[in-house]
Amino acid sequence: MLGNEAMNKKKYFDTIALILSVGFLVSGCGTSSQLITETPPLSTNTAIPTFALTDTPIPPSTATETFTSIPPTLTPSLTPTETFTPAPDGEVLFQTDFAHRHYPGWTYLEGTIPPISDDGALRPIDDFWFSVGSDTWENYRVTVEFVSTPGCGSNPSMIFVRASDRFTGVAFQICDDSVNLMRVYTPASGSYNDVPDSKVGLDGKTFSVDVVDNNYTFGGLTETAEGNRTGKVYFEFVQGTAFKEITITQLP
Repeated sequence: MLGNEAMNKKKYFDTIALILSVGFLVSGCGTSSQLITETPPLSTNTAIPTFALTDTPIPPSTATETFTSIPPTLTPSLTPTETFTPAPDGEVLFQTDFAHRHYPGWTYLEGTIPPISDDGALRPIDDFWFSVGSDTWENYRVTVEFVSTPGCGSNPSMIFVRASDRFTGVAFQICDDSVNLMRVYTPASGSYNDVPDSKVGLDGKTFSVDVVDNNYTFGGLTETAEGNRTGKVYFEFVQGTAFKEITITQLP
């Protein structure tokens, strides 16, 4: 017979076994109140998605470019006035001897331009007009070397100094190897006045006149005449005239 202590242990273990067996039975029938948390399985698909690119053309722009023309801004410019600076005394303003068969520095006006002959002279066949110089020329000497001069009974050759055109200024008639007459243009009357006793012979067929202030010196004579204080030199050489050299020199 088992003792009391042994009997008590046996009951204890039997009770434990009963409890355990009942718990397994309840678990198997799904009646347990135990909460079960499930973790969804991770996807094992490691493929990287691909994307197809499509080329979608962009329609051309139909906008029209508009250009607005901006007119340029004009800056007014002042036209400088001519400033005359006198040449140094003795400077040659114009010279030609026709040796090279050309007419440098001339302004042709009228008539037939004569050819240069073998002796270097020009022999007009009609009234041949030309001018030399500037409207600002003031004091100067004009020298012309003639080969021959026309007769005084016909149309004389003419040299005009301080002239603004071919009918103004102070004129000298050249004929019969002399300065036959000095004539002064008067703007008020629009005509020439003859200077009395102004006939002098040419010095070896060379005509020369110094124009300084209101004084005109030629062939040993000095005449005073009011008129233009500046101007060009005009020449009218007629048939029967032959000339070789023209020189114009600055005077003080």
